[in-house]
Amino acid sequence: MNFKDVRRKLDQVSPSFCIAKWKQVTLYLQNGQTHSCHHPGTHHVPVSEVLANPDAIHNSGYKMQRRKEMLEGKRPEECEYCWKIEDLSPDLLSDRLLKSGDDWALPALDEVRTQPWDYRVKPSYVEVSFSNTCNFKCAYCAPILSSKWAEELREFGPYANAPNLDLENLEATKRTPIPESEPNPYVDAFWKWWPELYPELKVFRITGGEPLLTKHTFRVLDYVRANPNPALDLAVNSNLGAPQKLIDQFATSVEALIVGKKVKSFQLYTSIDTWGEQAEYIRTGMDFESFWSRIRELLIRIPKMKIGLMCTVNVMSVPRLHQLLEGVGKLKAEFRDPDSGEPRVTIDFPYLMDPEFLSAKILPPEFAAHFKKFLDFIAAHRGIEAFSTSELQKMERLVTWFAKPVDEAWLRKQRAIFFQFISSYDQRRNLSFARTFPELKQFFDICRLEFAAAAASGT
Repeated sequence: MNFKDVRRKLDQVSPSFCIAKWKQVTLYLQNGQTHSCHHPGTHHVPVSEVLANPDAIHNSGYKMQRRKEMLEGKRPEECEYCWKIEDLSPDLLSDRLLKSGDDWALPALDEVRTQPWDYRVKPSYVEVSFSNTCNFKCAYCAPILSSKWAEELREFGPYANAPNLDLENLEATKRTPIPESEPNPYVDAFWKWWPELYPELKVFRITGGEPLLTKHTFRVLDYVRANPNPALDLAVNSNLGAPQKLIDQFATSVEALIVGKKVKSFQLYTSIDTWGEQAEYIRTGMDFESFWSRIRELLIRIPKMKIGLMCTVNVMSVPRLHQLLEGVGKLKAEFRDPDSGEPRVTIDFPYLMDPEFLSAKILPPEFAAHFKKFLDFIAAHRGIEAFSTSELQKMERLVTWFAKPVDEAWLRKQRAIFFQFISSYDQRRNLSFARTFPELKQFFDICRLEFAAAAASGT
C-alpha cells in the first residue's frame, strides 16, 4: 500500500478526513456505548435513537456530527491519537492512514465523500462486544469490560483517582453494563440489524469481556457457518483463559469455518503485554504457561488459523518485552501458512493512553534504551519467517512516541497516582509489585516520593 497516495486521496476531501469514522465501528452492546476507530473515547447512544432505528448503534447523532467536522476539514478532538502522530512528523503513519488505506475502507472512498454527512452508512468493519462477562481483571481494564473488575469494586470500593474504576461514576456517565441475563435493547437492535448488515461486512470481530463466555459469540459462528460469506475476514478476541470445554467448542466451530471455506479468513486475537509472571501480574486471572500452550495447540490443530498478539505497551510491559519478542519470533518461524509461507502469528504494539498513570511515558528517559533494543531486535529478524515491515514501522512509531518529552507537572502527578494505584492493587489482590518487577524498583521508589510530596502538599 502506497500511504502517500492514501494521504493524497484523503486530503483531497479534507486534511482531517478518515474513512474509519464511517466504515468502522466498535459496539459495546452491554452499555450502549460506541466509537468508530478504537482510539477515541466511546459515547453513549440514547435508547430512543436505537428504538427508532436499530442502525443507530453505529449511526448515532453524535457520530454524525464528528463526520460533519471531518468533511469540513475540522479535527475532531476525540481523534487526538492520530493528530499527535501526524504532528510529530509527516513521515509517520497515523492510524488515519493505516485504517483508511485498508481493503475494507479505501474502496468506499467515493461512497463516503459523495454522500451527505448524515446519511446512514452500513459499516464494512464491525467489532462488537456483547457482554462484559469476563474471567480476567487486567490492570488497565475496567468494569465496563470485565465483570470480575465489577465484583472487586463492589467488594472493596473504587480506586482513588481512577474514574473508570468507580461504579458510581459509571452510573453517572451512562456506562454501567447491563448484565447478560437481563433484557438489553442494544443487543436486540444488533440482531435486528444483523441480517441487513451481514452481507456488507468485510471484517467482523467479536470482543468482550471474554467472548467465549457469552452465547452470542457461538450464535454468530453458527450463523456464519449456515450463511457463508467468502468476502468476510472473521476474527474473535479471546484471553484464552476460558474453560477447556469452551476452548474445544470454539476450535471445532472455527475449524469448520476454515476447512469449509465459509469465510475469506479467520483470525484469533489475544492480548499479551510482556512475559511470564509479569504478564500474569498485569492480567489477573492469566496462567501464562497455559496461555502460551493454548496458542501452540490452536496453531497445530488448525493449520490455516492466524493469531494476532496485541501488546498494549504500558509501564509494566517494558522490563521483559524483549522476552516476548523472542517468543513471538520463535512462533513466527515455526508456524507458517502452508500456501504463502508467511508467519501465522503477528504482533501489534499500540501504546496505552488510558489510564494515563499506567502509560509507559511515566518511565524515566533512560528506558529509551529498552525501546531501542526492541527496535533493533525486530530489525535484525525481518523476513518471511519473522517480523514484517509493518511490525517494524509500528515499533518505530513507539520509539518516536516514547522519546517525545512530557510536561513535568503531568509526570509527577501520574507517578504519584501510579504508586497509589499499585499499592491498592497489591493489597486487594495479594500481589507484590516489588517482587514481580525488580527491574522497576528504583522507578517505584521515585513514584513513592512523588506520592508523598503530593500528599504533603494536599494535591
